[in-house]
Amino acid sequence: MPRRIILFLGALAGLARVLYLLFAIPNYIPDKDADQYMQLARAFSNGDGLSIQWPFAYVHPSAFRPPLYPALLGSLFSATGSSVIYAQILNIAIGIGVVLLCALLANQIWGREAGIVAGGIAALSPALIANDATVLAEPLSLLLLLATWWYLIRARPLLAAISLGLLMLTKPSAQLLALFLIAWVVWQFGWRRALRFSAVTLLVILPWIIRNELLIGEPTLNTSNGFNVSARYSEFSENGRDFADAYSDNRFDPYVYLTGDDAAWDKALLKLGTTNFRAHPEIILNVTKRNFLSWFEIDSFRNDLAEKFDGRNMEVRNNTFWLIWPITIIGTVGLVLTLRRRGALLILGSAVLIMATSLFSIVAPRLRSPFDLAMYLGCGAAWAIWRVRKNPSAVASLRDKRRDPLAPSAQSATSPPQSLSPRFWPVIGALLVFIFCSSYLLRERVISDARSGVGKAIDSTAMETKRLQSEYPVTRANALKFNPTTGIAALQNLDRELHLNAPRLRGSEGATASRAALAVRESLVEARVLGAQIAFVAIESDRRGVPFSLAAVRKRYMNTTLASNAGLPSFDALLSGKAIQDASDAIRKARDSLSSSN
Repeated sequence: MPRRIILFLGALAGLARVLYLLFAIPNYIPDKDADQYMQLARAFSNGDGLSIQWPFAYVHPSAFRPPLYPALLGSLFSATGSSVIYAQILNIAIGIGVVLLCALLANQIWGREAGIVAGGIAALSPALIANDATVLAEPLSLLLLLATWWYLIRARPLLAAISLGLLMLTKPSAQLLALFLIAWVVWQFGWRRALRFSAVTLLVILPWIIRNELLIGEPTLNTSNGFNVSARYSEFSENGRDFADAYSDNRFDPYVYLTGDDAAWDKALLKLGTTNFRAHPEIILNVTKRNFLSWFEIDSFRNDLAEKFDGRNMEVRNNTFWLIWPITIIGTVGLVLTLRRRGALLILGSAVLIMATSLFSIVAPRLRSPFDLAMYLGCGAAWAIWRVRKNPSAVASLRDKRRDPLAPSAQSATSPPQSLSPRFWPVIGALLVFIFCSSYLLRERVISDARSGVGKAIDSTAMETKRLQSEYPVTRANALKFNPTTGIAALQNLDRELHLNAPRLRGSEGATASRAALAVRESLVEARVLGAQIAFVAIESDRRGVPFSLAAVRKRYMNTTLASNAGLPSFDALLSGKAIQDASDAIRKARDSLSSSN
């Protein structure tokens, strides 16, 4: 493709995105997902790693969001400061790269004019423009997806494996796409090349998995699966008819209080969703129906809230959402009619898998962007078909590198791939040995620091824990003297240290620390609730000029607090102080476990 066309498409894409930023969202403030990316990036730039406070009451290492985008953003913030405008500029630059690579990919498969059409649509796409002007990971994920397709089509599977690994570190949904791409590599290049492809992909994502195992106690790529499953399949989702947002829905608060770390919260939400799904399997019909209508903007109002949270200009969105219909039809026709081209099949298969994954999970317009991008490429293919069929002599003008863009690929699926260096597997093995040896040394350091952190926290809060324990049992005689404020502050520090470090400990140490963390959390909740009830009734009694009565506290607790939160204990159990006694016993056992291991 001529350089002047590439420069024109880049300038067009940049102009469209800058105009949208200046005039459509001049007062953009990151919210929801974008705000989380900003928090993670700021923590990274401050040297705190990928840490965030949400959803707990303390800052902790998080695997809820994949690491690549916030790490890239945090690296930029280290040099420029953490203003939102720098994040927007970064995304616009990445978005321009998406447009150019889209054009080059279409040019590679179907010819120059197809590249111009696909690149032009991507440059002016309202959906892509809206993503690129906000603080979201979509532009980076699209760039890596295009790079993966590009290298696979050009028979460079090892480079494709690197870009796929980076894609998996950017978007959780890429995990299922990886299975499809591995199968595609087996079909195109054979199982030996597929093994190498898989090994390189694993090598890219392995450090992040090890980090999560060390810091949050779970060897996983992300801890958002439970959030997604509970959002659609839990009892709070009205059997799939609504989106239950654990981000802001207070019905999920008990699962936050009773977990305290990313991995435990993820498992609790996953269990919540799967348990309800097993009891009501028909829920999947409601989910897929609703998601299908949202995906294709048939009921466009369903996407309004998600669009507002993602920072879209709703006037632009309401006037352009219908573009998905003609683009999807034309793009699908273009890809289907050129399936003999290896790239067309790869792109169409990826698009179908991405759509199917979303239909059974969560749908939002920005999550549809990989599918939209595939349709833009399909529109380029449709243009190439139309040009050739309208004017067969135009084939020559559509050729790229002297090949008919609609003819089968020059390299057949059965042709033997170029041989790789015999040093490939030794190099991979050496890298794996280095990674695992480093992780072992880091693990010992992490465990040592965790023991120290828990031990110091227990010792520093011992006196206040005993003082809070002495406040119980609460009776009519001492109720007005019940003042758990200082003890609660001390237990909050202990709660934070236990929940931070329990996943990093192993064996009996980790188990006892986890039990202590849960016991401390329960005692904190009960002390706060009881203190608030007594304080409220005391103020009301004084205002009304009546004597304070523990019976009034009981009545308020039973009729309001307990009625709205059945997970709380009975009033008598609250007065007895059993929770703080259990917490004290659990803390002692955790301290003994640490002492016995030293």
